Amino acid sequence: FPVTIPITGDLFEQNKTIALVKLRRRNISSINIKRVFFVRKASDRNKINFHYQLSTLLKAGIPLLDSLKAMGHKNSILGNIANALYISISDGNSFSEAAKQHPHFFAAHECNLISIGEKTGSLDLTIEKIAQNQDRARELKYKVLKAINCPCLTILVNILVVILLLYYIVPGFERTFKSFNGELPWLTQIIIRATIVTGK
Repeated sequence: FPVTIPITGDLFEQNKTIALVKLRRRNISSINIKRVFFVRKASDRNKINFHYQLSTLLKAGIPLLDSLKAMGHKNSILGNIANALYISISDGNSFSEAAKQHPHFFAAHECNLISIGEKTGSLDLTIEKIAQNQDRARELKYKVLKAINCPCLTILVNILVVILLLYYIVPGFERTFKSFNGELPWLTQIIIRATIVTGK
């Protein structure tokens, strides 16, 4: 009996007919095709993991198509992109050409690097280099966001403290001074009047 292996993936074509023809050339039947308006974006970590896994398989001497097929068994974003690349490359496209069909996953400069790696026979090293560059870029992005978030958080806390003082603490001082027939400093009186005005 023939063995049926379920497979999922993304194939971007101009219409459903072209997509069906290409898939059936690969002996893929019982196809569920739907029109997609928004492509689920892969995270930076997804992209890094994909490139590291692929470079590891290629370094082990496993051919590109077999490597993508092995990665495509996973029911995840990585599995979907691996299956889509497998279908496109099996259809006669180079890896770089197949990668260009997925701009949400492969940047333009990464496609160019992949093309160079294919021509020089160093695809495994090129994919690993892309993964390392992405890893460094992700780490730098994290540091920048961390550096920005700390001052923003400090400013937000200071604003909340000022609001708390103006609307709750300072009026309490006013009531306390009045109960002792005392008079608040002129600067504090100005702040209280400004608070009352803005509150209205």
